[in-house]
Amino acid sequence: MRHARIAALSALMLLMGGVPAALAQDCAGDCNASDDVAINELVTCVNIALGTDTYPRDMILQMRNASYFGKVASRNLKAATAAQVFEAATLAGARSVGRDDIGRLAPGTKADIVIIGLTGSDTLRLGPVRDPIKSLVDCGIGDDVDTVIVDGVTRMENGRIPGVDFAELRLQAQAAGERVWSNWQNWDPHGRSADEMSPFSFPRAN
Repeated sequence: MRHARIAALSALMLLMGGVPAALAQDCAGDCNASDDVAINELVTCVNIALGTDTYPRDMILQMRNASYFGKVASRNLKAATAAQVFEAATLAGARSVGRDDIGRLAPGTKADIVIIGLTGSDTLRLGPVRDPIKSLVDCGIGDDVDTVIVDGVTRMENGRIPGVDFAELRLQAQAAGERVWSNWQNWDPHGRSADEMSPFSFPRAN
């Protein structure tokens, strides 16, 4: 059963790309020591790509999650290295959609470039940097992205996307969330309110 679960998960990851934060709860406890060989075989024969379609929408965090979960599932501290999860987020992602012109910088490929700062936004979060890929995977976050170039066109620079007011966007998103939560009973098949469906972490003061 567990080997079948691993096979099914590998097929899902091959087709859709892994979403570590979302898959973690679904797969927790599915692997034991007898699955180590199967997991190792999975890593070597299946194109495992990373992606994210849920909060937090942070590819750098998803790389870190994938590294953590890989180590836990294989019971091997040296498994799911920074290099492996970085490749899963770049080259493997390109392979998963049948593209050889993205996911890397090489002659003939698209000029897709992401420039990431390693200063931790003027904090000590990253600490001393010896291996930039390891520092990125172990300590980085999406907010460290400084510049994004897509097919040679700069879409983000100095952490800003031209024409996008994030403060206003946050206000609009919060207002939309409040509308959904206030009418949750109309959406929920069991007629539950938002508080019944997803209780607050701690009781609220009246």
